[in-house]
Amino acid sequence: MSENRSLKSFYKKHGYVVMPKLICQSKIQNLRFVVFQTYLKFASVAPSFSSMEPWNTAEFDDCLINLRKNFPEKFSAMYDTVQTNNYLIRAVLDNKLLNATANFLETERHSISTSGHYLRMDTPEDRRNALQWHQDRAFYRQNIDGNNGLVITIALQDIREENGALVVCPGSHESGFIEPVKADKKHYTTSEQLVIPQTEVERYETQTINLTAGDVLFINMNLFHKSGYNKSKSIRFSALARFHNVATDDFVPFGVDYYYNKFQ
Repeated sequence: MSENRSLKSFYKKHGYVVMPKLICQSKIQNLRFVVFQTYLKFASVAPSFSSMEPWNTAEFDDCLINLRKNFPEKFSAMYDTVQTNNYLIRAVLDNKLLNATANFLETERHSISTSGHYLRMDTPEDRRNALQWHQDRAFYRQNIDGNNGLVITIALQDIREENGALVVCPGSHESGFIEPVKADKKHYTTSEQLVIPQTEVERYETQTINLTAGDVLFINMNLFHKSGYNKSKSIRFSALARFHNVATDDFVPFGVDYYYNKFQ
């Protein structure tokens, strides 16, 4: 109980907190396996894929990188296919994770809704999909007050500065929601950018958040953060989801618009 209070106190002060080893290795392995099996549908199998865990090898990372580079439409279809897999949904709705989320949002589990869950595959030296300084509240408006929602990141491998660990501005959530500047979306594969003005970011120190496989990072929807830059030669795998407190007066009911990838 005292540990929960300590974590909650840290979260409220800094706008983020890391819970080590919250997700079991079997769920992580299931997700890596899903990526591999989905890859097999869209690409030829390399003859050397005979090990028990080909999805955890540098060779498989290279295959995914090459698929994205040489066949972007196939990679797009593969990526979208992974996002609706039941193993991903089970991971982001893990019981311990939901209990922690309810604690940080000061509500009960039955008063939490979820959206925006997906499995990221961040390839080396990719600036096209790296998000600049932003608040998740700009993208997810389910709670008008971003303090009533949060975003989680599950580390599916060790994540360090070398392979693009997230960078945050501790305490910046206390600024509330900042009206962002929208950058032009140049291509269908480019991530939308809703950027916080640099003058706001400069008011805070920055912190790189290193994670170990199985760790879960909880971030307040108003916290300033940005993608790290993957300087390694491997893909960075992580799972994300957003949670919203429906019991608050500022909750905005929402629906889901289905998107059908044309490159199936």
